Amino acid sequence: FPVTIRSIQETMRMASLNEILFNTLSEEEKKPRLYKWFPTDRHRKSIAIHARAGYNDAPIRNPSTKYWREITRKIQAKGYKIYHCGVEKEEDIGENITRITHLSLFEQIKICLGCDLVIGTDSGFNWLIGAYGHPMISLLCVIAPKHTQNLLAFAPDNYLNNNINLLTHGVCDNINQEEILDSIDKLI
Repeated sequence: FPVTIRSIQETMRMASLNEILFNTLSEEEKKPRLYKWFPTDRHRKSIAIHARAGYNDAPIRNPSTKYWREITRKIQAKGYKIYHCGVEKEEDIGENITRITHLSLFEQIKICLGCDLVIGTDSGFNWLIGAYGHPMISLLCVIAPKHTQNLLAFAPDNYLNNNINLLTHGVCDNINQEEILDSIDKLI
């Protein structure tokens, strides 16, 4: 917890933000917010998945490839097209999925904002999606040592509150896949 506070304070200092003024804001005003100033194409009946946190170098924060392949089949069975976001070195997360990992971060975000929702982890990518207020599901693992309070501390914020956080202790594969499918139905 103290490391997080120090990180926030250092980031604010580097950005020349006044911490005292920031603390006078309402909780709603403190949430990160981005405005879509660019056009996006609408991708009906589609879901974007940002499968790997940490540029694919943080396996403990990510569902396994086997898990992704199982859940993507179930999502496709519900009639959704899936876009795979992230970095090139990631393994494929299923069959008949449109991989966009070769595109820039900005181009991937534009595609995601045209989808019905985004599924991801506690990554910076999902923080960006939440700052746009786009519907999202975050798969979260309690993995940090002594992480026993504020279990959603690493959960991406969504300024419109149209997100669902699915939390588990240990590996992300422990998240019940039916919870993901139910969450899709709730958000779309």
